[in-house]
Amino acid sequence: MGPSRKRENDAGLCGRIRDQIHFSPVSAVNAGVADLRKVVEEARERRGMQGQRTILFIDEIHRFNKAQQDAILPHVEDGTITLIGATTENPSFEVISATEAKTMLDNDDSIILLDVRTQSEYDTEHIAGATLLPLDQISANASDVIPDKNATYIVYCRSGNRSNQASQILVDLGYSSIYDMGGIINWPYDTVG
Repeated sequence: MGPSRKRENDAGLCGRIRDQIHFSPVSAVNAGVADLRKVVEEARERRGMQGQRTILFIDEIHRFNKAQQDAILPHVEDGTITLIGATTENPSFEVISATEAKTMLDNDDSIILLDVRTQSEYDTEHIAGATLLPLDQISANASDVIPDKNATYIVYCRSGNRSNQASQILVDLGYSSIYDMGGIINWPYDTVG
């Protein structure tokens, strides 16, 4: 097949894909939960009325907070949308569930559980065995409180926002194995306090 014939086939393929798939780009920096819910609702309508699938492209996905993640995750899992994310950051920490964190902690005594809330929050309730290093003290005190940059850390806070920030700070400081568990509010197991 010659070059001009191939271009015709490529153009035809692109046209057919465009008819079958809707592309919805958003920026994680600017898109709120309401914006994401609107994309999901429109995707559901397009799928039902036209049979058209939706690709949700999220730029700067590393900036997504827990509320934004919660707004789209069920719809990715049920196939309403297909998610593609782009980031300028090195995605060097992983977001995990409380169940995954508990399993990891139960199977590896060397994992360090890091609570990044305030002293008063920690005193009120925390997960047994957690080390306290408040978010606003990480940059100044991490090397003293958690000196091993090659250890595995599971980070949590109250709802997930501070743990995400803390995880990124730790990565920026050179810690190599960080897991963001999100919030203690999602921890269905025993706590102390």
